Amino acid sequence: MNLQLILICSVIGCFLVAQTADGMVFKAAAALPPTTRERVFQRTVKWDIYLRILDVLGIILLILGILKARSFIKAGAPLEWGYPCMAVGFALLCLERIARSWSIHSAYSQEQDAAAVRSKAFSAALLVTVLEFALGVLVCWFVFTRSPFMGQLAKNKQNGETQEQTAENSDDGGAAAKKPAFKVTLVNEKVALEILGKDKAYLDLLVPFAPIRTQTKGDIVFYNRNDLESSKEAGLPTLDELKDAANKKPALSPNEIARQIEPLLKEGKKIEAIQKVRDLTGWDSAQAKEFVESLPPVKPPDAPPQKKTPEGEALQE
Repeated sequence: MNLQLILICSVIGCFLVAQTADGMVFKAAAALPPTTRERVFQRTVKWDIYLRILDVLGIILLILGILKARSFIKAGAPLEWGYPCMAVGFALLCLERIARSWSIHSAYSQEQDAAAVRSKAFSAALLVTVLEFALGVLVCWFVFTRSPFMGQLAKNKQNGETQEQTAENSDDGGAAAKKPAFKVTLVNEKVALEILGKDKAYLDLLVPFAPIRTQTKGDIVFYNRNDLESSKEAGLPTLDELKDAANKKPALSPNEIARQIEPLLKEGKKIEAIQKVRDLTGWDSAQAKEFVESLPPVKPPDAPPQKKTPEGEALQE
């Protein structure tokens, strides 16, 4: 259902409820003396300026929200604040109608000879409060549960928790054809803890032990999702085992290990790289091989240029 149509109908309903309640009170007050009605009017005028400000503010927010939702305003991401702005604007309109009805009741309550009108004003204020509150809750519920705003909110949350990076690697000879993309999925600390089912202290000890590759962006550390899931499938060590391993020797981070074996991988020396990983970490061959094969392919250095001798033979520099 179109949210903007619901808002328009709700605004009309908001004004109709208020006008009906005011009509009930004014009809009952017609029998009062003119002086009494004048005193009541003077009391309601004191609050009128504040209520009008609330009314105007609600209408402005409604209009801004509709324009944003219809993409007439480009500020911010799509759906970032348009629908919530409409909901807040409508809520202010409902609040203004409720406050106005109770101010009228308060003005008549100070008149001793207006008991019947006072009773009618109380009934009208109660009616306005219930109906306007129900309308406001209904519109806000629809905005925050059924509107496209919630889909955008969920998408933004997912983007904050998971980040994907894709690195494409060309052939060794520099040909135009490319190998399949190597995808690395990074997750933040909250998701990493959910995957492992552990606390932060355990994760900090596990990162160098497993190892789990990380990447820091600003003050946020992201963890390689594949490494986390592989470690969990292989069987997580106990906290005591991690503490013992940390006390034996300072462990290198996965990024540092990858940096140290990168020259070997560039030369195509995979076996030497696996042995280097074993020397650095103390892992067995299977663990070291799995780590090396999980790294993105490394492009070998370009072949050095050649120059020809006077006899026409190629001489490599």
